[in-house]
Amino acid sequence: MTWSPNHQAEFFTFPDGLPPQVLPGDFLHTPSPETKNAIFSSYLPIQEAEAERGRVLLARLEKLAPSVAEKFTVRDGLIDDFALRLINESSVDVETDGDVRSFVVMSYCWDPRYEDRWKGEYGEEFTIPFSSLIMQTVIQERQSATEGIWIDQVCINQRSEAEKNVAIPAMAALYKQARLVVVAIGDIEVSVEEQKVLRDFISSLETFGIVTTQLPFTRTVPPFMHQSPVLRGFWDKFLGSRWFTRAWCSHEMQLSQNLLFVIPCSSSSNYQDTSLVFKSSFVWYLAMLSGEIPSSTTRLSRIRDMVATKFDIYHNESQASNTSTVSNSFVTHTQNIMSLSTGGNPTLEEPLRTCDARRDKISIVLNSAGYGLILKRREELLKLYSSDDECFRQLLTVAIAAGDPLALCCTGPSLTFETQKSWLSRPGINARDIGSDPSHKALPAFAIDSMQMDDSPSSSWIQLDGFKIDNEVPPSEEALTAAVFMTLKCQSLGMGVPPANSGIPIFSTGPGYDFWDHAIHRNQDFSSFTRTIAAILDCGLVWMLETAELCGFPRNHLEGWKKDAMGYFQEGFHVQELIKMGWAGEEEGRNGVRSLLRFAMWLITWGVQTVHEYPLVSQGPLNWFPTVYESLQGAKLLIFSRLTAAPSTSRSSDNKPLEVFVPKCLAVDGYEKLARCWLVTPGSASKNREEDELERLEAEPSNNLTAKPMILESKTRIFSARPIGGLGFDVKTLSHVKIYGA
Repeated sequence: MTWSPNHQAEFFTFPDGLPPQVLPGDFLHTPSPETKNAIFSSYLPIQEAEAERGRVLLARLEKLAPSVAEKFTVRDGLIDDFALRLINESSVDVETDGDVRSFVVMSYCWDPRYEDRWKGEYGEEFTIPFSSLIMQTVIQERQSATEGIWIDQVCINQRSEAEKNVAIPAMAALYKQARLVVVAIGDIEVSVEEQKVLRDFISSLETFGIVTTQLPFTRTVPPFMHQSPVLRGFWDKFLGSRWFTRAWCSHEMQLSQNLLFVIPCSSSSNYQDTSLVFKSSFVWYLAMLSGEIPSSTTRLSRIRDMVATKFDIYHNESQASNTSTVSNSFVTHTQNIMSLSTGGNPTLEEPLRTCDARRDKISIVLNSAGYGLILKRREELLKLYSSDDECFRQLLTVAIAAGDPLALCCTGPSLTFETQKSWLSRPGINARDIGSDPSHKALPAFAIDSMQMDDSPSSSWIQLDGFKIDNEVPPSEEALTAAVFMTLKCQSLGMGVPPANSGIPIFSTGPGYDFWDHAIHRNQDFSSFTRTIAAILDCGLVWMLETAELCGFPRNHLEGWKKDAMGYFQEGFHVQELIKMGWAGEEEGRNGVRSLLRFAMWLITWGVQTVHEYPLVSQGPLNWFPTVYESLQGAKLLIFSRLTAAPSTSRSSDNKPLEVFVPKCLAVDGYEKLARCWLVTPGSASKNREEDELERLEAEPSNNLTAKPMILESKTRIFSARPIGGLGFDVKTLSHVKIYGA
């Protein structure tokens, strides 16, 4: 795909004044049912397809978790019940004037300065809920004088709960069908200095033609954003807008096909009543420029990554409806929406207003999913949503019923209900559950036929088939020696591994490593790091290359990394040569060892971060430990687990042996990047089982894993050059294993 830097952004000045803040009620028009059907005609087949998916999913959910299923219903017939109103001049006849299929929708944050929306009864004069300058800009952006504008605070009767309950699930249709969605960024202004810099920057972009390869001003030294602190300051201010913190706004961004951003400008003697307008592709371009320098804060980094993914003009392909695949975004979208804010019904007192806000978040996630379900907004159930974990429980259960593998591979903390811990976990931070090389392709859906779940409010256990992996292989002494010597030499050469006693994490970012954006920032155990290097040496060069291909080594760096690795390690690692340090004296050797370091750092970053409590904060050394397992045919895999006992074994937090269990439904092609390895312990210490079951099972002498329930300690990734399960790695098949939360 090509990109044109022309007409990406522009300034509008309105010398003739702005519209009034309060408009008469006759500016609000209600199209006839026939006109409304014409507007949504192209969406009706989508609605019917979603309704059919919803019926299938609800049947699966009723089988898996009936108590969760009864809180949802099928999304069907919403357009018929939705009260559509559009803002336009009072003289416009929406039945005869203009193209009735076209309208503009507003996305904005509710502002207390414009709270008085209606004067008197609904339908009389109303207040525009953002500045007149933004409203005039929206009017300017209409493609015709008769094109209508939809604003939720005005076009939905906010005093009618019944109307709002119909409108909320209809948002998907509205935002998808809009010709244009205008985002009003009303809490910031473009300063006079920023206006000057941006005008010059936009003019310079106009000199470029169609871009097919390198984007303008990228890959400069120093980076362009570093050269232009005013532009960077504007970018940070833009990402810091309140709009990016609101769940409803995020929802509207995800649904919209064509977005335009509007920001008011500070007044000056030359520019009165001026606004800056730019396309979503301009936001993507600025995200590419800013990606060449570190973000000012973690929050800004997260938002930059989000908009870069959403507006990616090269890879933002739509998902085809297919019952055999599921989107890889539902679980990560759940985590994103739950981390944002919603206001809830302002007429409710606390804590009910907060409960209503949480309920809104469930509706937002479902609106984006395409699953064909909506939440029953029954007031008698409002108190049920007194915790975020209840929202996660319902949404993750829906995802499991849909066959979404991410719901089984979440790496966040266990859901907790009073003092009871569930086997379900929250999604990991920053969408890291989907792996280090996330793709836009849908993942294969898994079957739930043999799966059972605890349907109680605590969701304490799941029962499913799986595989047990054992035959642990300790590192060889030769590989350990080479790993220690090589790491120490790398430290002395400054090759990405920091000097001893520097206080810098052992696998911190360094020259050439910062594109991984490491999630862990603590001092690491030198022994565990070198044992990771030793494990790679023992597994071999072919294993390293094939594992990188299969398990998600970043695609944009894969070929260059392989070239460096194979340029020196042409026929294998030759451990004795590494010990003798001959590599350190030649550039090809240093590049080869640097590629080995990069692979180790990638393994650790994407393996260790799934093992430990969330979020990752500095609380002392991480007890991580690499473990290699070998099959009878010689195939090898590597995982990371906790280490509190002797280095020769993997142990849980209370020194019970950790079993490696892979659910059978996750042992299929396509899931290689997910945290599908469950580290479990025998269930004798579980507080979640009934006493009679515990006594009966402990009285039966058996070493069979299926004979006793297990406790899920954590989840991690499997790094292997071969598929797991019956597809190439010999394992023990286990049936009906009941697994409890820790």
